[in-house]
Amino acid sequence: MITSLQTYYRIAFFLIAWTGVSLASYAQKETVVKGRVGDSTQALPGTIVNIKGGTDGAATDTAGYFEIRTKQTPPFVIQVNSLGYQIQEIEYTGQSDLNIVLVPDAIEAVVIMGYGSQRKEDVTGSVAEVPKELMEQPVSSADRLLQGAVAGVNVTQSSGQPGAGVNVQIRGTGSINAGSQPLYVIDGFPIYNDP
Repeated sequence: MITSLQTYYRIAFFLIAWTGVSLASYAQKETVVKGRVGDSTQALPGTIVNIKGGTDGAATDTAGYFEIRTKQTPPFVIQVNSLGYQIQEIEYTGQSDLNIVLVPDAIEAVVIMGYGSQRKEDVTGSVAEVPKELMEQPVSSADRLLQGAVAGVNVTQSSGQPGAGVNVQIRGTGSINAGSQPLYVIDGFPIYNDP
């Protein structure tokens, strides 16, 4: 009786240990997808790389590199998306490092605002475009770049002192309940113009 009870305990212990080891090895199986995203000349930071139909994904770093860890086993489709480039889908079958080259895409005008982005025709406010050539002008600040280039924007120097700030007024010199100074939003933080 004692030997059969000992045998029973040994078998039960063996089955529990075997189940624990197999579950641990199953839980550790993970696919790592690595690579670099760029166009024909440079890396593309901030590109979204994700597994199509799943929730696993990553954004590329400043050098264009990404790494996705997923429980899915190959083959699966990787989707690569970057603003201004065509969306690319790649069949992943277990390659070690991916080198993804995106093709530029002609996009429609998109307005980027501090609280999101919209198509230009869907914006309810006034939108002015600054020509690309204007961005190459040698000026000391972005405010001075707008002087005489954007309709409805009045840029004046606040004083005659060298290096003094500028006053930027939009659509007139005053408002009923607020001023006419622009609100700059940089990385989600409001910055006020201090002349």
